Amino acid sequence: MKGEEIYLSNCVSCHGLEGKGDGPMASNLPEPPKDLTVVKSRSNVELIDTINNGEDATGMPAFEGALTEVEIQNVVEYIKTL
Repeated sequence: MKGEEIYLSNCVSCHGLEGKGDGPMASNLPEPPKDLTVVKSRSNVELIDTINNGEDATGMPAFEGALTEVEIQNVVEYIKTL
């Protein structure tokens, strides 16, 4: 799958269509989701690590095992375009 497809399937509900952390599920989380238009400046390694392991503080789930390495890399590449 391409990054955009994976993002739309797994990320948009919290991060929103434009990655600003304003998806329909965002208000149900303990902390607002990250604004991906800001964090896209992080290194690919940092973003991959966050996607793999999730973030307890924001309630972001870990996607390691749910997505392949290639799929996670594709999501990171897509995030960088937001």
